[in-house]
Amino acid sequence: MQYGPVAAVVILQINKFFFAKGGSERYLFALSDALAGRGHEVAHFAMQHPRNLPSPYGRHFAPNRDYTGSGFLRSLGAAREFVRSGAAARALRALLDDVRPDVAHLHNIYHQLTPSIVEVLARHEVPMVMTLHDYKLVCPSYALFARGRYCYRCRNGHFANALAQRCGGTRARSTLLMVEAYWQKWTRVYDRVDRFIAPSEFMRATMLEAGMRPERVHYVPPFAPGRDDDGTAGNGAGAWPERFVAYAGRLSAEKGVGVLLEAIARLPDVPLVVFGEGPEEGRLAAVTRERALGRVHFAGHVSHADLARAMPRCVAIAVPTLSPENAPLVVLEAASAGVPVIVSNMGGLPELARELDGRVVPAHDAGALAAAIREVWSDPGAARERAAAAWARARGRFDHERHVDAVLAIYRDVAA
Repeated sequence: MQYGPVAAVVILQINKFFFAKGGSERYLFALSDALAGRGHEVAHFAMQHPRNLPSPYGRHFAPNRDYTGSGFLRSLGAAREFVRSGAAARALRALLDDVRPDVAHLHNIYHQLTPSIVEVLARHEVPMVMTLHDYKLVCPSYALFARGRYCYRCRNGHFANALAQRCGGTRARSTLLMVEAYWQKWTRVYDRVDRFIAPSEFMRATMLEAGMRPERVHYVPPFAPGRDDDGTAGNGAGAWPERFVAYAGRLSAEKGVGVLLEAIARLPDVPLVVFGEGPEEGRLAAVTRERALGRVHFAGHVSHADLARAMPRCVAIAVPTLSPENAPLVVLEAASAGVPVIVSNMGGLPELARELDGRVVPAHDAGALAAAIREVWSDPGAARERAAAAWARARGRFDHERHVDAVLAIYRDVAA
């Protein structure tokens, strides 16, 4: 693909959250700022939420939907909105009365916004690009993960397995995930999206195996957004050890933090700082107490500025995920700061590790993870030198400007 200058366009960025909830939101804001910096007009559509950042388009945002509990299933109407949101469609139509985008860029839209907005954009003849931040189009539960292991039982559209495996936790929620996936399959709603952006070669291969045409799925190497403060009050770097290994991300079953705790249990002189929060936080803290792992510190959700300040103390970042991770930003952020990365052999992680001199260990293997941590911990200076040299070689591939050029080229393609 040839990249080049693109005339100013109006770009509608769409994501269900409009605050720094996770990596996809950080990418959304970084990309939006970069596009605006090049003279393009960037509009946004999201869900209303108390934590939302200010936006001149906020009055058009869809109503807030909280699906973290099971209470919403008591209402048939609410369950229907989970699959296809009429409220989100109406809100987007109102926005399109005020804004005429040349292209819409979709990110995470499931459940709160739903593919109903794809139908609205198609009716308004707005070309669409979608970044594949996860595996939702082929896996009802996003992560290709079930019962503690990698899972692709829903391959070739056999979504009844989402119910059989209880991928939603409860039978009712799993049923809803199954219905949602079959509705998307039968209506072929995502066929109306013109191009998909895959942040990893693994993601692109997964989509092609699922039947997408190669010309519709473009691999665009990710970039590491800057670490501007997101307004979150951190715990402060003073509370952390002078040297430590770190995990930074969501605390959920597929992330493998339990395996990391087991590895740390084998390393009596290595402290671990866990940055993040999530449904597994309580269980992981209990395991830490039971194993008397006093050198494990749970820092909670901290600002990105605090995380940046912690990097000089960090001997390595561990990404022990048990599911096929896509292209987590934390790996690039660590590498750009000269911090060695240790990753599992899942999804797109080995791709990044090859470029960044990272260590790759088998998922679920606490012994191998402990050995990799010990290697880095024993000579952190040499490990940092290798990491810095690898980043110097690879930074052009993950360059911010190159990434934006590639995205703009795709916009130009679909808008034509």
